[in-house]
Amino acid sequence: MISRTNILVALALSSVCALPLGAQVQLPAGKDPNDWEAYFDYGVEQLRVNGGVALKAFEYASRLDPTRAEPLHGRFVAFWMANPIEDFIAWLDGNRVQEARRDVRAADSLYTMAVQRNPFLHRGMEIILFDRFSGRFRSDRATRARIAYSTGKFAEAASLYTQMIERNPDENVWRRYDRALSRVMLPDIDGALADVQAVLAELRREEDAAEELSYYRSKEALLHMIGLIYVQKSDLAAARTAFGEALVENAGFAYAQAALANVSRVERKPREAVDEFALAIELAPTDPVIRWWYAQALSDAGRYDQAVIEARIVVEAEPLWAAPHFVIGRARERQGRTSEMNSAYAAYVARAPMADPTSRALRQRFPALAR
Repeated sequence: MISRTNILVALALSSVCALPLGAQVQLPAGKDPNDWEAYFDYGVEQLRVNGGVALKAFEYASRLDPTRAEPLHGRFVAFWMANPIEDFIAWLDGNRVQEARRDVRAADSLYTMAVQRNPFLHRGMEIILFDRFSGRFRSDRATRARIAYSTGKFAEAASLYTQMIERNPDENVWRRYDRALSRVMLPDIDGALADVQAVLAELRREEDAAEELSYYRSKEALLHMIGLIYVQKSDLAAARTAFGEALVENAGFAYAQAALANVSRVERKPREAVDEFALAIELAPTDPVIRWWYAQALSDAGRYDQAVIEARIVVEAEPLWAAPHFVIGRARERQGRTSEMNSAYAAYVARAPMADPTSRALRQRFPALAR
């Protein structure tokens, strides 16, 4: 059964896909209009100036590269910037009235989607929301740690969280999660892994707790994080175990299923990857990123026509995204279907940033594609 969280994520994703192409934001001179990061950076600049422009910039960045979590997070922040700060504070405190609002649930789903795409996403942009609090920030360790993390001082943030944990470990269990986010940026992968494992162990000790946790404070989310850390450590067996346990916690968790498939791709097991991605697609049929991965796995397995079919579904959903066109071009190149290859590669180059290495390589191989 697909969970309520996945349904809300799908609805939020649908709102991304529905963005009209004419909603493009005018970038400052000299910026690449095909670069998602240019729109994201412009959105960050506009957050305090013009929230509507910031939101459109983040939305367009999401369309240019749906794999990126940052624009989704930007949309979440832009939503709360457009709402009274009292509502945001109430939401932080778990106010049921705020949580029940349809627009708040959609915003929370954007945050969930961002964290599913990248659990280690840097969330420093949220400091803009806290700046709106009346009066000054309290000068306690938690606030100073948040500010240090937000401003890229990850070692200082980790140190402050350590002081809090050591002073009162029982009340600061989730500070280990915060410290993990700081440690992974250092990078201190082993330290981050230990922190996430500690939080997971505490949740398991509280199995019977009645409190309902948000996705990003759930066991499946922590297990997903653990699995991704093990992938970074090249311990694929441990990664596969963690992703499998995440699916035990939530059988509808499409990104854990997709993570298993990506492990199979790394292990060069194309048939297994295809089967595992097919299951992920059943769980999240509207997610273009998972379907793009699926198309790549089909191409790896030599199932080129099927890869093209899946990639074209992605193209229809995300017409601004360059990546699925490359999957089509590579599949047709391997089949020797030159005309379709040229068309697909031309579509890729037309949509990719000028600095993109794949686009550059294609332009060198096929000078006619130069723009």
